[in-house]
Amino acid sequence: MTLINTKNPKSEFDFQAILIGNNKNILQLGNYPSDFSNFVKDNDCNVTIVNDDNDFFESYGNKKFDIILLGNIIENKVDHTNFLKKLSSMLETDGYVVSSVSNISYITNRIQFLNNEFNFPENIFNHFNLNSLLLTLLDSSFSLKKLIRIKKNPDILHETSVKYYTISEELTKSILEDPESTTINYVFSAIPVKNTNYKFKKWAMQFTKDIVSERLKEMAQYQNEHVVKVLKDREVDFLSKISSLESLLKENNISVSDENMTKIQTIIDAKDEIIFHHENALNEKDEIIFHHENALKEKDDILQHHENALNEKDEIILHHENALKETIVYHENALKEKDDILQHHEQAISDYKLVIKEIRNSKTWKIINKFTKSDD
Repeated sequence: MTLINTKNPKSEFDFQAILIGNNKNILQLGNYPSDFSNFVKDNDCNVTIVNDDNDFFESYGNKKFDIILLGNIIENKVDHTNFLKKLSSMLETDGYVVSSVSNISYITNRIQFLNNEFNFPENIFNHFNLNSLLLTLLDSSFSLKKLIRIKKNPDILHETSVKYYTISEELTKSILEDPESTTINYVFSAIPVKNTNYKFKKWAMQFTKDIVSERLKEMAQYQNEHVVKVLKDREVDFLSKISSLESLLKENNISVSDENMTKIQTIIDAKDEIIFHHENALNEKDEIIFHHENALKEKDDILQHHENALNEKDEIILHHENALKETIVYHENALKEKDDILQHHEQAISDYKLVIKEIRNSKTWKIINKFTKSDD
């Protein structure tokens, strides 16, 4: 039995539970453990559980919910974008969806790709990394509200799912330079939006995926500084030996046929061409890494902008919530004062009626009333 633990969260269900809160009207889709539903109900939430999500729009499409729980259902939806778009009409004004997806760019997946060993589960139609997840939300007219990364640092040497020995240590270190390579799952909440940021979408589509630039740059620098230097040193040594050989032949009056000299020169030219192409390849690699670094910097700037916007939005919402609370308290106090005044008036009227009744029942009133009637 899986117990939900929000104090020391580890599983995707633990983190999804954190994103829910209390006193919510919830629609639950996808596969969740029974403990999860019990946990949500214990937090004073009303939960509608739908086990078959294929035709639930017909039954629940006109209803509104504070939260729609998706589990990892968008991974096995063929048309996951339109599916998400339909959900937006089922959310309250401040409603949102909660879901989780596996990270296809996790390090063991990358190594399996390189070994041509990765086996896709039959029921998984969509695979996500951070970039494709953001694009999916944008295409579905949703905006990321909260993102949680579930990290797992694998012991590659003892990881049974990969043949680590087929991958060089340098390449493994390069993969680990990508901060997303140790994220095994993304848990997130998202809110529907009317206007999609197409500028961000265009950037995300152009952005090169799975960059491990810093480590590759170190490898390129090593090749440029050491490998090319070794080749040049060998060239100098080779030319020196040829020069010494020519001098020796000349001193001993030994002639070398033009055909042999032509062969020697051909070898030298071929070697020079190899060194030239090698240097060009290194220069092209440096240029690619430079562009990748700029792309990374632009991505960091845009993500920082979005984080700042989210923080500002949270502050505005908090301000409005506080203002609303103050208004409610003011009105409650005003209503209480009105009730007190009404109660006071009612008591005064009751006291007045009681006095009138006592007067009319008094002997004095009866005598006066008797004389009054006589005069009439």
